[in-house]
Amino acid sequence: MQIIKIIILILSLIGYYLLFQRKVKLKEEFIPIVVIVSISLIMFIAFILNIAILGTILITLAGLIFLVKSVYEMIKNKEKPKINFNIIFLAIFVIWAAIILKGTILIHYDNFSHWGMIAREMLITDKLP
Repeated sequence: MQIIKIIILILSLIGYYLLFQRKVKLKEEFIPIVVIVSISLIMFIAFILNIAILGTILITLAGLIFLVKSVYEMIKNKEKPKINFNIIFLAIFVIWAAIILKGTILIHYDNFSHWGMIAREMLITDKLP
């Protein structure tokens, strides 16, 4: 089940990537940063409004809709996908970091562990600490 959730997350993020690439015309290296910051801001607002789960579902569905729409437009216009090598490198790094950190227990108090524990608390309680 966890693998399916990760695949859905990746597909949703690809949808946002394609949306920003096609509509906003940002440099491709900045798109992941803008997408992550935008999602973080929307989720912060959702947590303040106590609709974190609904916000998560809506953000994910919107990304999947953007993916389907972008793929449809690319097929309709017979375009080839434009993928930058830097984005592939970033994806490989994220996968590598996820593999390295899998099963890591956050018990020591440092900045990384601190934010990891806060994220875990937010997910467990569905509210800001």
